[in-house]
Amino acid sequence: MRWLVFAFVITLVSCTDHGNYSMVAGGYEDYDDGDILTFVYDDDDFLDPAESFPVDANPKLAAMSSEDSQYQKVYRYGFDESVLNDGAKKSLTELADSLLVSPAQRVKVEGHTCEMGSREYNIALGWRRANSVKNFLISQGVLASQIEVISYGQEKPVDLGHSEKSRHKNRRAQIKFIHEKT
Repeated sequence: MRWLVFAFVITLVSCTDHGNYSMVAGGYEDYDDGDILTFVYDDDDFLDPAESFPVDANPKLAAMSSEDSQYQKVYRYGFDESVLNDGAKKSLTELADSLLVSPAQRVKVEGHTCEMGSREYNIALGWRRANSVKNFLISQGVLASQIEVISYGQEKPVDLGHSEKSRHKNRRAQIKFIHEKT
């Protein structure tokens, strides 16, 4: 069932736009009918949600951009790094502006690493990456209470390969919007 959903959703995207797009999905999870997968623009430094898709022309994509979607931003890091690059800072400044006008909106920042290094070291590095995002948002005026931080270390890779390109994809911090259920 996982591959059927994957093939169907990839077909939806390939019909609407061409470019350097990826799907964000966990490496060890099974997917069922109705699960929501996120499509993002991949430029090797960070991923941006593919908001440019003409969602009103496609009801399936419109549903993915709804409040129930798994909207997220992903920022990549170099080997053993936790410092944000200029592109990430620019994107985070835009996110901070949105959070400033919506103080009830909360985000979760997840720190991730590649598989190189010990589990303990990678958990600590994931924390540093997630906290670099949190600290930048706070420096832009976002309330600390709007930001939840967690480190997964190497436990949730997006690419299971062992090449440098695969490892680069896994060295990241992900921001997910927390939608409070009412």
